[in-house]
Amino acid sequence: MLGNFIDSSIQEAQYQQTNGIPQGSVLMDFIAEMVLGYVDALLTEKIKENNIDDYFILRYRDDYRIFVNSTNDGKIILKLLSEILRPFGLKLNSSKTKDHNNVVMASIKKDKLAWLQLPNPEINNLTLQKHILLIKYHSLEYPNSGSLTTALNKFQKRITKEKDKNLSQYSRQIISIVADIAYLNPKSISVCCAIISQFLVILNDEDQKNLAMKVYQKLERMSDSGFAQIWLQRMLKNKLPDIEFSEHLCQIALKNKQIQLWNHSWVNDKKILKILENELIFNQNIFDSLDDRINFTEFDIFAYPN
Repeated sequence: MLGNFIDSSIQEAQYQQTNGIPQGSVLMDFIAEMVLGYVDALLTEKIKENNIDDYFILRYRDDYRIFVNSTNDGKIILKLLSEILRPFGLKLNSSKTKDHNNVVMASIKKDKLAWLQLPNPEINNLTLQKHILLIKYHSLEYPNSGSLTTALNKFQKRITKEKDKNLSQYSRQIISIVADIAYLNPKSISVCCAIISQFLVILNDEDQKNLAMKVYQKLERMSDSGFAQIWLQRMLKNKLPDIEFSEHLCQIALKNKQIQLWNHSWVNDKKILKILENELIFNQNIFDSLDDRINFTEFDIFAYPN
């Protein structure tokens, strides 16, 4: 059956694990959409059977927003959704399932509201050190949050406008703080490496290597170490070029041609096999030409200039 084939293929891509699907892939989003699209159809039928017509439902991937004018209707729809999801091996997250009377405030995440209540670093002319400490404080309250990543992005863009002499007085302190933020917030590793790269380049060669090694020794221990290693390799490629990363993608960047990223033995189509075996997925020339400073366009998919 198609479902079994997809399941076995996903297992091949994640060490035979069959619980859940990998996140962040367009293909996986499409597979999830096939399942949840069918759930939507079943839910619509059940709502009609219960004679409920005054409602509106929005779904973004696996995130549901149910709008009703009757609290009782909302409870019924929630119950129906929970019952429909069960046969698919899915269930609602009780800690994230809540009802609200204020549509506007309920639509804004708590971490964003909390960040808005803090003083604006640039308007209030906070120094770079105070600015990053404010972000560090926010990261402790709301780890791995979207508002944290946004705040770090803005900080990174702020320092790109500063002259090197203005950055030098805070370089060691800010590198230490940002490395700690990255360690505790894996989602922010890319922008944190970009920030650190801005401060490393203004140090002398000896200090560069010393601090770069300390950052590496701290961040290589992160839980999501594979993703972290990719960004560490990008940041340290000219400062600590002899470091050997265990991540397979990093090994390819180190010109190890024996590395196999995935098991494609289950692919039967000869044309596809030829592409998988012969096409390069890494452009060495582009990697070699990258600047020591990581630009925001490398990691920010919404790369607004300001």
